[in-house]
Amino acid sequence: MQQRTSLFCGNTDRKKKLYGRQENASSMQLFLHKRILECKGGTGMKGKVIFLAAAMGTLWSATAFGAQFPDVPTDHWAYNEVVKASEIGFISGMDDGTFGLGQTVTRGQFVSMMCRMFGWELVDAQSGSFADNQDVNQWYFKSIETAAQHGALNGGDLNFRPNDNITREEMAVMLVKGLGYDNLVETAAEAASPFTDVTSNKGYINLAYDFGIVSGKGDGQFVPNGTATREEAAAMMLRCYNKMNNDTDFVHGFYAFSSYGQKDLAKEMDAVSFGWSKMEYRDDGSIVVNTLYENNNEWAVPEGYEQIVEELQNSGVQTNLNVFLSDATAAQNILNNAENRTAAVNAIMEEVTVTYKKLGRNPYEGVTIDFEGLRGSTLKQNFVAFLKELDTALTEEGKSLYVAVHPATKDGSYYDGYDYKAIGEIADKVIMMAYDYEAKSISADVQQSGFTTTPVSPFDQVYYGLHAITDENTGVTDSSKVVLGMSPSSNVEWDLQNGVIVNSQGIDNDYDTLQTYLQSGTKSEYSEKYRNPYMTVQDGDTTKVIWYEDSRSIQDKMDLAKMMGVNGVSFWRLGLIPDENTTAYSNIWSTVK
Repeated sequence: MQQRTSLFCGNTDRKKKLYGRQENASSMQLFLHKRILECKGGTGMKGKVIFLAAAMGTLWSATAFGAQFPDVPTDHWAYNEVVKASEIGFISGMDDGTFGLGQTVTRGQFVSMMCRMFGWELVDAQSGSFADNQDVNQWYFKSIETAAQHGALNGGDLNFRPNDNITREEMAVMLVKGLGYDNLVETAAEAASPFTDVTSNKGYINLAYDFGIVSGKGDGQFVPNGTATREEAAAMMLRCYNKMNNDTDFVHGFYAFSSYGQKDLAKEMDAVSFGWSKMEYRDDGSIVVNTLYENNNEWAVPEGYEQIVEELQNSGVQTNLNVFLSDATAAQNILNNAENRTAAVNAIMEEVTVTYKKLGRNPYEGVTIDFEGLRGSTLKQNFVAFLKELDTALTEEGKSLYVAVHPATKDGSYYDGYDYKAIGEIADKVIMMAYDYEAKSISADVQQSGFTTTPVSPFDQVYYGLHAITDENTGVTDSSKVVLGMSPSSNVEWDLQNGVIVNSQGIDNDYDTLQTYLQSGTKSEYSEKYRNPYMTVQDGDTTKVIWYEDSRSIQDKMDLAKMMGVNGVSFWRLGLIPDENTTAYSNIWSTVK
């Protein structure tokens, strides 16, 4: 995506204010840094933003943007962290020009740093939220009230104790709360702790560890009650800041079933997988990559395929052949037999090397394997064997391999035939399909209860899946390979009459229907717990409750993924990605850009 960057891009009325007790130079540093991040946008997509640092030399002098402290040796473990945190502006030196290396941090000091790091505008409260924070003239008063307003502090505490040294546990809790992830703490607490000495606030510390904000002190110890030095606080905040401000560096889309209408959007992506083939195990024992509209196959090469291939490749988009398989019996017959695995690999390789007549060459630069519904240890092992064989063949042809996988789910009843660690060692990209969570049907008891809380992508489930696929022991070792898959058009409707759900099967609305509802003033709410929107439509004596996706829910998932080290996104599918600049949060593609 081609973009132009200036220091004050877009609407200059949106310039962010600077907060906290800082020198003017430090304020300018933080302001400039934030403006660059805003201007960069989605720099990870095809058209990279090129920042001309030389042109900014007059603004970023060595004095203003390269703070050095005489008490921080260049060979100290935290040297780079201290310098960077000072450059950004959320931590500053002492009055004597030193950093204060080795000095402990108080709770008031940490909250002040945190407000600057998050970019929160300081509130002008008339009274404090804590018994010991009532003096409006104290330097920490506004920072504490600001953090409290943003939910970063425990509101039930009588005193804040601003002059007490902050503990490592308290720092982790405040940062996770400040990030807005209280709703994930319960789920995170269910996982085993990486530390042997954590007995309280386990969910917060697990999340902070997942996010890469905190680390141990050795021998499996977190030392939750230990105090933190200024350099430790700087390092922790910098890790949080970097995760928050990471760019989306890879965007992928599936192109299938009436996707041509969004071909221009596809040109802005890094890679597109054409849903033009289905793997079949035929009655005669043959294995076929079906690209034709025969045998009730909708995964076929469309008429005029050469036009979209040419346009995407001329735009620098990588084009893959998506090979779809969802038949459980076919999967077992193919994957659990060595000869059949080889036959399947050969069938795929033939399709991605044969010359397509209208194009005069083969259209595919790689393969995306989309084998869905795999369960059990046998299929898990044999799927890896198949991928290894396929990857070897693709590598010889200079082609890449992407693999789509189901996410792990909290209830354990998920498709467990995917060895994330092994797949990550083989594939170039691993797409975690974080969708299809919603109930497709409900029982008679649920109908009678009138229970309609069925979010299409519950936030805790998405976190659980990301946690599993990035697990340091069983997940994909290189998180840069992991891609968060989302389905912007997902929705499910339940109809109620007299408090009873009348449809046992969920209704899937098309995009135009949803937009008609939203533009007609339909009441819409956003669940902070599930991070999904839902609308309530009154149609005569029927109340329609519809859960769906919008730009807020997509952004929330992208932000969470970045905190987990996942900076790539994928969409099912082109043709169904909303991008309307309305008050209904329908500008999903603009969120990605």
